[in-house]
Amino acid sequence: MRVWNARGGRRLLLLEGHNGTVNHVAYSPDGKRLVTASLDRTVRVWDAVTGAQLAVLYGHQAEVNSAAYSPDGRRIVSASYDRTVRIWDAASGAQVALLPGHESYVFSAEYSRDGQRIASASEDKTARIWEVRPRLSDQALVDAAEAALPRQLTPFQRQQEFLTADQP
Repeated sequence: MRVWNARGGRRLLLLEGHNGTVNHVAYSPDGKRLVTASLDRTVRVWDAVTGAQLAVLYGHQAEVNSAAYSPDGRRIVSASYDRTVRIWDAASGAQVALLPGHESYVFSAEYSRDGQRIASASEDKTARIWEVRPRLSDQALVDAAEAALPRQLTPFQRQQEFLTADQP
């Protein structure tokens, strides 16, 4: 794949690595990375300045039609002929979620501006909206629960609430 200067027509980068047609390319929100989707069933991450290949994301069982970054740049979403949408960790390249459900090829997938949802479009004549709020760690759940406790309870009442929670 080649990246060109639109004003001067000069080639800036040559991105080599895919073994099939590149169907889609997108910049990361900070402009430092590119993500590509290809007929070779891979998603690849590239340095947008040097053209170095940084990661190859394997998992799709058929051609990949699109790939895009989440607004915060922490995730990548991809859509494939294998009827799935997949979510990847942009830093590690690990698959973090598989969104099955389309009944035919998935042509595209994009994050919402707030990063809370993904929209996908398929040959099955549907567009789906997926809720993809990040999961909280155990400690974050405890912290959220503690923050949600009403402040008007006395320490004794709080203790009583926790003690009775485990009893049948």
